[in-house]
Amino acid sequence: MAWVRERALSKERTEKRAEREEGKIEGKIEGKIEGKIEGKIEGKIEGKIEGAALVLERLLAKRFGAVPDDIRIRLGKATTEQVERWSDAILDAPSLAAVFADH
Repeated sequence: MAWVRERALSKERTEKRAEREEGKIEGKIEGKIEGKIEGKIEGKIEGKIEGAALVLERLLAKRFGAVPDDIRIRLGKATTEQVERWSDAILDAPSLAAVFADH
């Protein structure tokens, strides 16, 4: 009788271990999928910001002449909100410095 009980307990332990391993695998897969999705979203956002910054740089050069390196660096590090604010400011700004003046 003890042998049967021991065998049943062993089978139960093996099943629980298999369930834990299955859960770990599912968790890893879900994590990888979430990571890929987040990476794609972040990449798209960064791409849009970079594109908007490049357009703004072209407009600045067209309106005010050569764009200094410090402004190019600033554009490269800019957030969406900053690029939008500067893009609006270029319409009325009398100078390059005025575009980037804090309001």
